[in-house]
Amino acid sequence: MGFSFILLAGGESNRFKSDLPKQYQKIAEKTLLEISINKIKKFKQFKKLIIVYNPKHLKFLKKINLKNITTISGGETREKSTLNALNYLKSQ
Repeated sequence: MGFSFILLAGGESNRFKSDLPKQYQKIAEKTLLEISINKIKKFKQFKKLIIVYNPKHLKFLKKINLKNITTISGGETREKSTLNALNYLKSQ
């Protein structure tokens, strides 16, 4: 049996106080989002990786290699973003 992993990456990073959202900050030439993706991909139980992103951050997301990863536009709240991903999985 395979599982899907939903990574909620649509936060505004308001407390971070930067023009660049936290998930797109780089550490050792990789964004925090890329680091998370690489860690998740190591678990073979996850057959599908879904990233829920903030549509305002699409320009940052497009700079990341998202091969074999599904991207879902997030909602106004974390709960709505989660629901968007769950509805996507339900439709599959």
